Amino acid sequence: MAVLVLIPIAAAVGAILWYLYQRKKKRRLALSFFARQYGLEYSQEDPFDLLTYDFRLLGLGDGRGCENVVSGVWHGMPAKEASMTSRSNRTTSIASSR
Repeated sequence: MAVLVLIPIAAAVGAILWYLYQRKKKRRLALSFFARQYGLEYSQEDPFDLLTYDFRLLGLGDGRGCENVVSGVWHGMPAKEASMTSRSNRTTSIASSR
């Protein structure tokens, strides 16, 4: 009986993982095509170590990552675009003084 419950759950989890993988793959292909079309470079990894740039928002959150980097000259100006991920593990507490 437990197998009858686990099989649909495993199938649903598998379908979700497959969908997420396909979506990520589609985005990478689209970014690669865009970069090639406009004479830019594309990299799945971050070749510039963008998270070390002196920009406050890049330092926020825990577990930061950077991927899908498109770089080159865009309309006469050097440009770098990337997908950044982060998560926040901070807890916010409200204190009252009496």
